[in-house]
Amino acid sequence: MNALVDRESLALGACYALVHAQNLLDDAASLYSRKRASGALHLAVMAREELGRFILLGRRYSELPTGGSVDAREFARSLQPHKVKLQAGQSAVPVPMTSEQLAEWTAAIQNNDESKLAAISADVRSRAEKLRPHQAAEWHQRRLKAQYVDLDPQTGLWSKPSDVSMLDAESLIRTVVAEIANALITSQGVAWIHSAFERAGIAFPRMGPFTHQIYGQLAAPDA
Repeated sequence: MNALVDRESLALGACYALVHAQNLLDDAASLYSRKRASGALHLAVMAREELGRFILLGRRYSELPTGGSVDAREFARSLQPHKVKLQAGQSAVPVPMTSEQLAEWTAAIQNNDESKLAAISADVRSRAEKLRPHQAAEWHQRRLKAQYVDLDPQTGLWSKPSDVSMLDAESLIRTVVAEIANALITSQGVAWIHSAFERAGIAFPRMGPFTHQIYGQLAAPDA
């Protein structure tokens, strides 16, 4: 017989995941400060994945009735797919405007055309939702390329972790720190999260010191 996981256990898991997401991003920024772009990008993707785990655990907690429980093995299996967690953790989906949209957006601002601005914004959000699962898959592949020296079967060329650029690593770290910061802000008034942190004996993460630490390390290579 498999173990059962109740709401309190789900809440603890969510707390552990949120703290680990922060730690992973701190490690990513530390590697970035030493100009280790591949390791920084790899850990930043992991941080987003752990943030996704936190969000998925929070959703399951909210869906489960008081006194309810879930099968531990089945639930653990549902959390295994990397892309599912990456998609859950990705709140920022970069979708550049087309040149036509950018021209229309500029004109709408000049003309104070709120309906046109709203229509363009809605189109960008719609495209972002369609791209979200594809971007999650892409980041998983980029993480693998940042981890290993591998042979591309189509070109016969070697893919090297050193091919990861500092700009790519910095861009992702800046995005993920904002995603984690948003999660911390959203969690500020959530009673069950604070209660779980108390039961775990862990201080609730403070957004200010966390973001200050990350941005400080991002500035290090330019010092």
